[in-house]
Amino acid sequence: MASFLEEERARASFDIREMTFFLDGGQERTKRREDVEALVESDPIFSNSDLYNLSRPERHRRAMQKQRRLLELCRSGCGAPSFSLAELRGAVHDMLGTDLQSLMFIPNIKATFTNEQQAQWLPRAERWEIIGCYAQTELGHGSNVRALETTATFIAETDEIEIHSPSLTSTKWWPGAMGRTANYAIVYARLIVEGRDLGIHNFMVQIRDLETHRPMPGVQVGDIGPKIGYNNQDNGFCRFERVRIPRTHMAMRQTTLHPDGRYEATEGRRTASYSAMTGVRVEIVLTTGYALSMACTIAIRYSAVRRQGFTSIMAKESTEMDFAGSRGKDDGSEMCILDYTMQQERLLPLLATAYAFHCAGATMRAILKGDAATLHVASSGLKALCSRIAGDGIETCRRACGGHGYLAASGLPELLGTYLQNVTVEGENYMIAQQTTRGLLKLLSSSASATFKNAWEGDHSAYLNSTAAMSAQCRAETSKDFLSMEIQCEAYCQRSAWVLSELQAQLQRAQAAGAAPVDAWNECCPDVIRASEAHCFYVLVRSFWSTILLLRQQGSSLVPVLESCCHLFALWWMRENLGDFLQSGFLTAQQGGLLRQAVRDLLPVLRADAVPLVDAWGHSDHCLNSALGRRDGRVYEALWDSVQPEVNPMNKDEALRKKGQTRWRLKFEAKYDLKGVLGSHRYVSAAQRASGVEVLKERVRAAGLATTRRDEDRNFLERAPLRPSEKKLVVQLEKDVDFLEKHGRIDYSLLSGRHGLGGLFRTDMDWGAVLAENLKRSGPKVHVTSALRKPWACFLSGPKTVMEQDSVGGTGGGLACVGCGSREELLVFEKFSGAFQSACRHAACEPCLRNWTLKELPKCRQRWMLRVECPCQTCGRQVPQALPLKVSAHARALADAIDASSANKVADQLVEWPALPNEALVCPRCGEEKDQVLVNTACGHGACRNCWLADLPSKLEWCKAYVALDVPCGHEGCSEGCFEVLKHLDSPVIPEVKSYVEQVQSDLLEFSPWCVHEANAGAPGPVCPSCECRVTALLYCCCQKRVACKQCWDSDFQQKLHWLQDNFAFVPDHLHEATCKGPDALSLLSSQPTSSFFCIQRHRESLTEALKRVARYAAPRGTVGPTCPVCNEVSLVLLRASRADPHAACERCWMRWAEEQLEECFAEKKLPRCLWPQCQVPMAGEVDHLAKDCVWELVQQSSAGLQELLGKLKRRKRLQNNPLFPAALQVECPRCVGIGYLGFDTVMCFLCEYQWEDSGEKPLELSAGECPPEELQVAGVRVQRCPKCREYIEKNGGCDHMTCRCRHQFSWSTLKPWGSVVG
Repeated sequence: MASFLEEERARASFDIREMTFFLDGGQERTKRREDVEALVESDPIFSNSDLYNLSRPERHRRAMQKQRRLLELCRSGCGAPSFSLAELRGAVHDMLGTDLQSLMFIPNIKATFTNEQQAQWLPRAERWEIIGCYAQTELGHGSNVRALETTATFIAETDEIEIHSPSLTSTKWWPGAMGRTANYAIVYARLIVEGRDLGIHNFMVQIRDLETHRPMPGVQVGDIGPKIGYNNQDNGFCRFERVRIPRTHMAMRQTTLHPDGRYEATEGRRTASYSAMTGVRVEIVLTTGYALSMACTIAIRYSAVRRQGFTSIMAKESTEMDFAGSRGKDDGSEMCILDYTMQQERLLPLLATAYAFHCAGATMRAILKGDAATLHVASSGLKALCSRIAGDGIETCRRACGGHGYLAASGLPELLGTYLQNVTVEGENYMIAQQTTRGLLKLLSSSASATFKNAWEGDHSAYLNSTAAMSAQCRAETSKDFLSMEIQCEAYCQRSAWVLSELQAQLQRAQAAGAAPVDAWNECCPDVIRASEAHCFYVLVRSFWSTILLLRQQGSSLVPVLESCCHLFALWWMRENLGDFLQSGFLTAQQGGLLRQAVRDLLPVLRADAVPLVDAWGHSDHCLNSALGRRDGRVYEALWDSVQPEVNPMNKDEALRKKGQTRWRLKFEAKYDLKGVLGSHRYVSAAQRASGVEVLKERVRAAGLATTRRDEDRNFLERAPLRPSEKKLVVQLEKDVDFLEKHGRIDYSLLSGRHGLGGLFRTDMDWGAVLAENLKRSGPKVHVTSALRKPWACFLSGPKTVMEQDSVGGTGGGLACVGCGSREELLVFEKFSGAFQSACRHAACEPCLRNWTLKELPKCRQRWMLRVECPCQTCGRQVPQALPLKVSAHARALADAIDASSANKVADQLVEWPALPNEALVCPRCGEEKDQVLVNTACGHGACRNCWLADLPSKLEWCKAYVALDVPCGHEGCSEGCFEVLKHLDSPVIPEVKSYVEQVQSDLLEFSPWCVHEANAGAPGPVCPSCECRVTALLYCCCQKRVACKQCWDSDFQQKLHWLQDNFAFVPDHLHEATCKGPDALSLLSSQPTSSFFCIQRHRESLTEALKRVARYAAPRGTVGPTCPVCNEVSLVLLRASRADPHAACERCWMRWAEEQLEECFAEKKLPRCLWPQCQVPMAGEVDHLAKDCVWELVQQSSAGLQELLGKLKRRKRLQNNPLFPAALQVECPRCVGIGYLGFDTVMCFLCEYQWEDSGEKPLELSAGECPPEELQVAGVRVQRCPKCREYIEKNGGCDHMTCRCRHQFSWSTLKPWGSVVG
């Protein structure tokens, strides 16, 4: 099967390497890319062989290891110091959780922060001391950046900015690296200065502690969970609870906020943001071509290898036309599926599209370096179009691979899931595509007419200036005529001009019919997207041809094959959108058939070069990580390898059991806490791993270690019954490490289990070199200290704490045994201290130390800790734990029991005292000999069953009286609880004890994390300093200066609730400090919905909702509601008359004032004026019927009369602004606020439909006191009686002039004869 691809490559019509140089941008770039890929792919850390079988946490951890290794390679030089981090990152071919550090975080610092700010942040970010994320998108807002809700309020008193998330929808959602990795975030929020909203700005905010990596105070941050793809990235959420940052943490390159609150913005702020956004979208267009080419490579290589269907059978069952173009022979052999026309129809146009996207992206990148503004219009639409086509194309390639394409091992599901984020990232496609159409319509409206010569004049939008672009028609008479650059470019140019012209006319018709511009745009939105895609296809075709023309001028041999790709791309997408080209008039129906034939003729041409064309992209097997897309064509072998135990963990247990290696492998993992590191291809190959297990097996056996210990005992090296000599143990360890170092790079931070995220990026120390140096310096007589009891602690400690000279067999340096005085074979206590321990300088011989240990073991069992006092009576210090374990098997047994108690506690099992030699089990409480002594794992004390149950009812009553969390242990001086023992015993009181303990624990958990309970579980509950009552827990306030019980907090807030409601205040009256709001703000209030807390929360929510309703018209307010200057009453907020008129009053006063002026306003046809005396600021705008943010917009919601007046004045304003009827042709209506237009036989008011003659005479009206006739309704129809014949006449139009069947003419509104009204 490998020969199949070689046969395809041998038939290439072009030089594959030359095409690779073209795609990479030159021969030097290709060589550099291949060198860095070879460097990366040779490193086992970057292996992707088992990637598809990893869980999400494992994938994230692997990505962090790869990032760390990248930094190591970049900083160490690796023999090629010119390789940058970006080049090394591009060769990894896996998504890393820290990519946004260099893609968005650092570029944003450079673009928006001043030089002084960059000096503070940039070096730390480039050294990876801080890891950042880009926090713009919120839970409720994405593309609509102007509507972001997160606030940044300037506090002038402290020169700080307060970042706050005021609502659930303001939660930052989706920022990459925020979930677990980042410790800083560039947060986009609304800048509020003295109540003024100054728009969206970005701020540098620390979200995690640099030492502990825990969230900062007031910050709630985490991961948003699994996604369709891109699961290496820990996309996260973040909420801010009034987090204060210095004012200087605001980005101030384009804007400046001074300490006194003055705000300055430069004119280039919007341009800078557009430039950054355009650059990201250009890169997305480039990546679409790259991603689509990867999918095409996998699908086309697999299609060239896969055989299906027999040629002889197909030849009999198919017509000659069906089988045309097939390269199969009528010899009964299986047919290559790439020879099927349907397979070519699915894959080859996508391959040509990938080349088109590459050429367009390269052209856009070149334009971006010169003038980003001219590129903004096209970049939005191209990002939307290219990402949509690429996403659909990858799915098409997956389906083209049949059932195997559904396997993760094919690489296509992973590629699809990873790429789909581009459809919504940097703007949802259907949103940003509208930006392209808006820009084109502006250019179309502002452009002057020009003569259209061809599709190459000017830039890509020059055709908008042409009056003849839309009238172009196709000149093709045969299918081959379509293989013309001019016809293809004119086709897409004409289609785009026609779609834009139709859209413009459609919008104008909708607005002429009375639709608002926003409503008209919404109705035409499908055509808006169609116009954007039409223009972008023209840009793609033009960019592709411009690249080919440039290569033709250079005499390149690639021109013929690229022309075939361009032909197929242009004609195939013309065929897919054939309706547009027919409707626009560019093509006729006959030419549509020729177009289809031209596409079919191109498929065999590109079929011959399909495999060479995908090879030219240079995708390595490491890059594709696909069993189907292997370069050597060994598809089925790769699929078989993907199910082997080394790769697929589902098959691992069976394989290990079959080979008989399970026991030794578990021993090895238990010894070093490797947790399966050697169980995969991540570090060593399968052969090396198998060999290594056998080597380690021999080393352990040679060291004399027991193999009967429990697998879960990770300390069996220290406690083996057959203690090996220290030298053999060191030799074994040295062999193990040498093997691991020789056959695979081991990530020691992974093995130790001690590093946090900060440790993942420490590249200043080679842990392997540290260990090797320690082993080298140890000498022949050495032993491993108790540091080994914490696996691989030697990698984290310095040289002095790893190995020490052995004192066994020496004289002890003048020391004597504290027991017998002997100076031979001494064990010096100090020499056995651990890496983080210290010991006295006494010594003892082994027999004396063993006897002393046996004497001390009862005390150790009583304390439930292996802590042996020094035999010297005047010392008072403890013997290092390693010595009792070394000399006494009973000490090891007690240590085993203590260690097992932790596991039994988790497993909810009883723990018993172990028996000591020559001693019966005696209950330490009653002093009687018992068969069983039960241990309380909370404190380590033991007692028999009867003693644990003694006085249990009285103990329970004491717990209830003193509000203890648990029944006390009962031993003298111990305040721990003993329910962990009691729940396993039998007693009628136990269910009641269980109910009580669970209830108080539930209460305590309910108050967490705002509670204070420092006492042990069996101690009395705390006393409230306010009411002096014992309670389960005390609650502290946000300033940490007041502690009280829940009832006292509730009482305090109940007293202040009425004041809050009467004064429209947001927070309760300050308890004891100006900044204190009570128990941890809204968090506790919402979690404890008792009467007062819940009412305060509801009060806050109602105030917030009310302020949102009046925010546009409101004057700035403080914490307490302002007092109205008119009625002198406290109100929610004062409303300004308009943006130009600062006079303010409460909403009730504005409403009363409007109601009083209604009659006058209807008579004088004007708006109510400002209620302030002598105020001359108009309430009406120059264009609109109301001034900007006029208060009458709000008041009309509560006043039907004002609403009627404003509606009529709004219609009157539109009538007055009619350009077809200037003021000289407008006539006031004598009955209402409306107007009519002159120029007809009669004049009709367009509001009340009253008509009068165009003679300038006033029409006769009803006499004083005369009432208008009452209109009748008959069967739902408006009728009047004729004044002459009294017959009913139906109202059949908007005109007031009526003519009865008796020929009598009269006025509908007055029933007076028509002659008295007109003429």
